[in-house]
Amino acid sequence: MKPLTFPMNYFANTLTPTKMFTGRKNLSIWQMFVVFIFLFFLMMNPVVLKGGISLQVNLEDALPGSLEALNQADMLAIHELNIQDSLSKDVTSGQKSEHVYVSTTQVPKGRYHNALVFQNKTMQVFGNDGQNVTLHYTSGWNLNQYKNTGQLDKFLNQAWQEQTAGYRRVMGILLNGFVLFLNLIMLVFIASLFLWMTKKSHISSIETYKESVNLTLNALFLGTLVAVIFSFFSFNVMTMVAIQSFGLILAYLLIFLKTKLNDQYVSNQQVTHTLNMKEGR
Repeated sequence: MKPLTFPMNYFANTLTPTKMFTGRKNLSIWQMFVVFIFLFFLMMNPVVLKGGISLQVNLEDALPGSLEALNQADMLAIHELNIQDSLSKDVTSGQKSEHVYVSTTQVPKGRYHNALVFQNKTMQVFGNDGQNVTLHYTSGWNLNQYKNTGQLDKFLNQAWQEQTAGYRRVMGILLNGFVLFLNLIMLVFIASLFLWMTKKSHISSIETYKESVNLTLNALFLGTLVAVIFSFFSFNVMTMVAIQSFGLILAYLLIFLKTKLNDQYVSNQQVTHTLNMKEGR
């Protein structure tokens, strides 16, 4: 039978504990690198589909003190500005109340604290540390309809969620992806290091660190696949990490039970199985 070529030989060596072990010498270094990237991007599929929308950040959390300091006098000042899709050209720059300002020029960071700064097409929301975010006036903006600070807080937070949805999605994907990448590095290279250390035992046939990495990559596939399928139905990056890690531990255990990490033991088992098959005939 013609030997399988990459990548089919990799998948063939992930199906049983014995094949995971006996196929530990089949991959070259560049092929192992490709498999590592493949496993990472396999894990990234549910992250791209669901991981970005899981990152929720409220405006008050992003800018502490930005909204909680508003009072009824600030609400009256906002109503006088009569903001409906844009700032009226008749409004002059300056401080309108304790926390409400109007500025027709660029506002530098740190200039205001716990303030709302209204401009022609945008408004700046400042936290107590001077950091700020920009909200754009969109069609339907009418701040006069909000009678108290609670209603205004809710509206501004909703506008923040809508206008930063793309940014938060990208950040969610990057953060979740970093966690998965870091976990995969630890599983492949650190777990392989402990596996390689078994060469000091007289029963282990693992001779090089490369073999142990290859074996770990073989053992990772099924656990990774289960983690990905599960995450399509119920996404949680830490659950993905746990399933992938548990899958590797289980694969290691089954590999040891089936092979004792010894080529001669595997060979003897195969001979015994062949003889039993012939006797059974």
